[in-house]
Amino acid sequence: TLDFTSPPYLIAASILVGIAQLAGTVVMYISDGRLIRIVQNAYISPAWMFYNICNVSIGGILCEAFNIISSFVSLFRFRKTGFAK
Repeated sequence: TLDFTSPPYLIAASILVGIAQLAGTVVMYISDGRLIRIVQNAYISPAWMFYNICNVSIGGILCEAFNIISSFVSLFRFRKTGFAK
């Protein structure tokens, strides 16, 4: 949650995650599998990882690490055949 009495880095992390979720919503609407994974790896996952590290959430860090690995594996596997729409 966004609490303005929190330290500035936690407020920044909360705002970054909120923007990341909005970006994820827009990208999901576009329905392009490759673009979804690129935005996931370029912005959404790093924002969540920063948030989880700031809040010392071991479960969140592990979950996001698996998510990043999964997205990279998917991009690697489908590089030649493409993504189905």
